[in-house]
Amino acid sequence: MERCHGLLFVYNSTVTMAVDYQSKSKSPRKEKVISHVPVRQDAENWRMYQETKKTAKKGIAAPKAAHYDDLSDKVETRDDERHLYRLAKARCRQAEDIEKFLDVNDHNDHLLTNRKRAMRRWHDYFEEISTVEFDHPSIPCVPPTRRPVQKITLEEAKQL
Repeated sequence: MERCHGLLFVYNSTVTMAVDYQSKSKSPRKEKVISHVPVRQDAENWRMYQETKKTAKKGIAAPKAAHYDDLSDKVETRDDERHLYRLAKARCRQAEDIEKFLDVNDHNDHLLTNRKRAMRRWHDYFEEISTVEFDHPSIPCVPPTRRPVQKITLEEAKQL
């Protein structure tokens, strides 16, 4: 096991695994296996892969525990109460992305994955359709009557 530039390299006779244990956001959820190279596919290789993966997880456990200890210390202090709200807000935003995903395509029918670009596309689209003047069908006009209009009787109203 070897650490270099934020990566944890776990070597085994059949599997090499590189795990990113330091991310820019310092969140342990961002830790992921970057690459694993199995030499051959059989039961022995699978067992070795699982052992290597377990070793990598153990190597990640210490930075992960340190991160959560640091996080709990920040939350416990009265001065950094804003940090707790920031965490809750970020977590809520992450859940919104999953629940409220709307696929938006650009003019060339390519999927926009950037939220700001998608919002800009919606803005441009609705601005485009709201400024276009549509042809309105003419309303038929009845010529005015020049004589007195008779009142509707009760029987006529019941027939309608």
